Amino acid sequence: MDRSTGLPATTTFPAVAFPQLERRTLANGCRVVIANRPGVPVVRVSALFDAGFAADQGRKAGTASFTMGLLDEGTRSLGALAIAARAESLGADLSTGSSLDTSSAAVSALGERLDESVALLADVVRTRPSRPRRSERVRKEWIAAIGREKTQPDALASRLLPPLIYGAGTPTRSRSAGPAPRRRSPR
Repeated sequence: MDRSTGLPATTTFPAVAFPQLERRTLANGCRVVIANRPGVPVVRVSALFDAGFAADQGRKAGTASFTMGLLDEGTRSLGALAIAARAESLGADLSTGSSLDTSSAAVSALGERLDESVALLADVVRTRPSRPRRSERVRKEWIAAIGREKTQPDALASRLLPPLIYGAGTPTRSRSAGPAPRRRSPR
């Protein structure tokens, strides 16, 4: 290939078919969006909350991220290890995290185990974390992850650029100190 002429020109484009979106509102007011892709045996269910790093304004930086990191640390009936074991036994991948504008808890599950996997996700989301010891362990892990991020150029840029782009006094002023979303089950 002659690289001096640049990238080869694209002459054909593949047909892209996106699934039709179905929208519903549950009796409790939760909005649901469904993108059905027949033939794919995995279902992804995400609970998306309109409060990410930007919601930290007026609070300690990282509040949203830390809170989401605590979700899978225990419920009334399951501890952190039991949550991980249950997700693994279901073939599910449970994750929690925050981004600039949203926070989420999600599960990717096999269609045949969807009900049980969604029940686990619901338990994690609806039951507040317990035991201060777990909070302290998560805090230490979280601070260590922030230290690791400070050695990664993309993470540094995501902390330094928003105040330069949006201004120092805006909710989007920084990435608000928080590591990447956590996963509780093997990938």
